[in-house]
Amino acid sequence: MKMRVIHMVFLCFLVGCSSESTKPIEATVLPVVLFSPTNGDSCTTAIHVNENESKVNFQWSFALNASKYTITVQNDITKVRNVVSMTRTSVLLQLQRGAPYRWWVVSSTEDDESSAKSAIWQFYLEGSEQLEHVPNVPKLINPSQNQIVSLNESKRYLFTWIGGDLDGDLSHYNLYVNNRSEGIKQKISDIISDKYEVTLKARSSYRWKVESVDEKGNTSMSLTQSFTTN
Repeated sequence: MKMRVIHMVFLCFLVGCSSESTKPIEATVLPVVLFSPTNGDSCTTAIHVNENESKVNFQWSFALNASKYTITVQNDITKVRNVVSMTRTSVLLQLQRGAPYRWWVVSSTEDDESSAKSAIWQFYLEGSEQLEHVPNVPKLINPSQNQIVSLNESKRYLFTWIGGDLDGDLSHYNLYVNNRSEGIKQKISDIISDKYEVTLKARSSYRWKVESVDEKGNTSMSLTQSFTTN
């Protein structure tokens, strides 16, 4: 009788293991590649609706193992977000003119068990000539995202970016450099060029961003990028 009980327990163990081993493993979803509007675009091909709004066509690639896509478009002035989920890889959204935006897409399975976020791109939706333009969102050039940089003999590094203003009334830039290794935050104000050299510490992790300011006090902030020094 004791042997029969042991035999039954052993069979249950085998069945349980067999059932677990045949459970399907959910495939990993990959991120999409963004197509348009391109990073830094001024959206001159947007469809004019009225003096305040235009329609912008967003397009991206299919993602492996994804069954739906969620696009987020954020107005960088008001911080208002348009969030739309769909199964296709394009959508036409009506947005406020004369404002900088950033957008990204999250690809996922239908039950959201697996998901992946795309890169974040920025663009500026032009307004009418009568509208006041905010500065262009600065595009960070050097250092690039996750770059390992070398300092010069003076332990300094040259930051570079692309800015500008459609009104031509750009006043200055503010450069923010955050030493994540030591928790030190630094702000360099009133930079009149699109480059600036900063003293950094070796073997440290940093984050940086740039703010554009025009003569009317309007501002635009870049994305934040990370880098390390060797």
